[in-house]
Amino acid sequence: FIVFIKSSPSFFISNSSFFLNLFFNWLFLSLLICIALIDIDSFWIPQSLINFGFVSGILGLMLIGLFDNQSIDFYLILKGLSTSLSAFFIFESLRYFAKCFFKKDAIGMGDSKLVAMISLWVGPLGTLFAVGISYIFAAIYCLVGFSINLVKSGQVIPFAPFLSLGGLFVWFFGNDFIFEKILRI
Repeated sequence: FIVFIKSSPSFFISNSSFFLNLFFNWLFLSLLICIALIDIDSFWIPQSLINFGFVSGILGLMLIGLFDNQSIDFYLILKGLSTSLSAFFIFESLRYFAKCFFKKDAIGMGDSKLVAMISLWVGPLGTLFAVGISYIFAAIYCLVGFSINLVKSGQVIPFAPFLSLGGLFVWFFGNDFIFEKILRI
């Protein structure tokens, strides 16, 4: 139902057909739910799901151009790929500095790949929102978890569920809605 009533357009879907929008909404939702559940269970994100997310994301960007402009929009594809690559390197840098600071892995390599994949779907601004929102969700989870003894000090917590939740939040509400709400604050 949530996928059916998606409110506002994001970076990825524009004026394309209703069924194409619905298909990619379901695809993105299903992909992120699978990744989140696997990471919760095994602290691992399968590379095959990340690859599928990239391929379907690029395919979606191509189809947007075909439906909207009657040709493939190479600028949109280039923008998506450059955003994805930038997000990966920024998150990998964050992972490296966190490892130097904490003297152990604080963020997994799969999380960097997941951020890169999500950025292909939500765009540059959406990536900033998705990552920011995911850290807020993770902080709330940790605070509540510490207060009810669900989370213990030093416990490893999978981050992909929070990244997935942030990506879905941005996907569902759209960049414009979130930006509007931030400006009101």
